[in-house]
Amino acid sequence: MPEREAVQRAEALLREDYKSCFQGPSGDRVLADLARLGRMGETTFVPGDPGYSAFREGMRAVVLHIFDAVGLLDLGKWADQFKEES
Repeated sequence: MPEREAVQRAEALLREDYKSCFQGPSGDRVLADLARLGRMGETTFVPGDPGYSAFREGMRAVVLHIFDAVGLLDLGKWADQFKEES
């Protein structure tokens, strides 16, 4: 039990670290850029190129992980923001 609690505390601390890194106006700009790079709001599929499709999906998975860790996994918000900035 103590090991499990230590893991949970470490995970909670890491989530707070993510939130700290991505707060404020500069954090919003970085998150918007990550949403663009991760192709949030659009497909990662590349017709005829399964390798590149997998690569783009991997990038997207990293971005989704960050958004989840920050507590902002609202895909619609970030997709809309990216479209406005393009």
